[in-house]
Amino acid sequence: MLTNTTLWQLRDRDRLLYDIALRIRQSLDLNTMLQTTVDEVRQFLNTDRVVIFRFHPDWTGTVEVESVGSDWLSIRSTTIDEPCFVEGYIEPFRHGLVTAKANVYTAGLTPCHLELLTKFQVKANLVVPILQGEHLWGLLSAHHCSQPRQWQTIEIDLLKQLATHLGIAIQQAELYQQLQTELEERKVAEQRIREQAALLDICKDAIAVYDLEHRILFWNQGAERLYGWKATDVRGKYAADLLYNVGDSQLQLEPIQAVLLQQGEWEGELHQITQDGKNIVVESHWTLINDEALNAKSILVVNTDITEKKQLEAQFLRAQRLESLGTLASGIAHDLNNILTPILATAQLLPLKFPGADPKQQQWFQILETNAKRGAGLVKQVLLFARGMEGKRTDLEVKHLLAEIRQVVKQTFPKSIDISLDLEPNLWTVNADVTQLHQVLMNLTINARDAMPQGEPLFSQVKM
Repeated sequence: MLTNTTLWQLRDRDRLLYDIALRIRQSLDLNTMLQTTVDEVRQFLNTDRVVIFRFHPDWTGTVEVESVGSDWLSIRSTTIDEPCFVEGYIEPFRHGLVTAKANVYTAGLTPCHLELLTKFQVKANLVVPILQGEHLWGLLSAHHCSQPRQWQTIEIDLLKQLATHLGIAIQQAELYQQLQTELEERKVAEQRIREQAALLDICKDAIAVYDLEHRILFWNQGAERLYGWKATDVRGKYAADLLYNVGDSQLQLEPIQAVLLQQGEWEGELHQITQDGKNIVVESHWTLINDEALNAKSILVVNTDITEKKQLEAQFLRAQRLESLGTLASGIAHDLNNILTPILATAQLLPLKFPGADPKQQQWFQILETNAKRGAGLVKQVLLFARGMEGKRTDLEVKHLLAEIRQVVKQTFPKSIDISLDLEPNLWTVNADVTQLHQVLMNLTINARDAMPQGEPLFSQVKM
């Protein structure tokens, strides 16, 4: 039959179990939960110290929380590494062993175990395992330090039930902490991704990520600026359909894919188009991205617009060719000048050599001299061009040049072509290089002749 004292103890035990279990369910803070438990258990047992000891993977361990009287040594955060304890108690504790030692000095403990308890001032102890299934998480232990103590069944049952609640609560708290840690790590990773994405958007280069079939997965603001398409418009679409002329994508992309799969990266120049159909040239760098198993997952593409650079290079090459042409023309002009000099001298000497020539012959002498001078003038223009200099400009009347050209046409063009001039009276003078203007007008006349192989009237009109 239960005594009144025992009934009161049972009532207090049940109330303590209920209160602690309620607090355990309400709190996911592991340290707070454990500390509350040892404080209330020590008060209920009216003992000197209650601790929760947690095992490490190597079966050493640490005193996680402690409730201890002011007269006794605190062992909180103490790490315990006793091989004799591991050898003698780990397996039994894993199978649910509960030890209640009324007097550690008469309990038949091993010397090293007794030495450990003596160091902690323990004279009697009650130890129950904290299990999570078959996993031994730690120990809930009550120490009586002032004198030996006979542990009551009600006290042993209390610690056993508390240890069961603690095993479940600890597992829940650790799972919650793990989830919180994973959530925090995910937030940090997402923040890092946002920062990296912001850096990619600041970058002037067009940066994109394709899947292995060249569907667009990522498209930064640099790509939006270069190509004109927004990221929302291109995501999931094939790059070949957007960035290359019809029939050109396969020719450019197949060699890239072969090199990429073999070497992991490729770089070179690509001819692409923008949203508005503009042709551009990009310097492109492709990198194959692998997953954790080293399997190809996606392709990182960084494109730099070099269209203007290529245009400047082409202009530079043209300038070099013109410079070479100028050098060649200079040499030829010198040779032509050497040829024209005796011709012009002869043309000027012929009227003196043949003073009795008839008017027709005198006219031919004049044509020969005039055209020799024109040839010399053209040679001079070539030399000036080769040296990068401008010809001499003078005020001149266009009608005199046209009259001279008309005379040459009549004497040299087929008779089927008749030239007529319509000159406005009082034409203004123009400031120009006489040789260049003469050559322009002569070229126009020759082009008109070539356009009339059957011969037609050639009409020249000048107005101001």
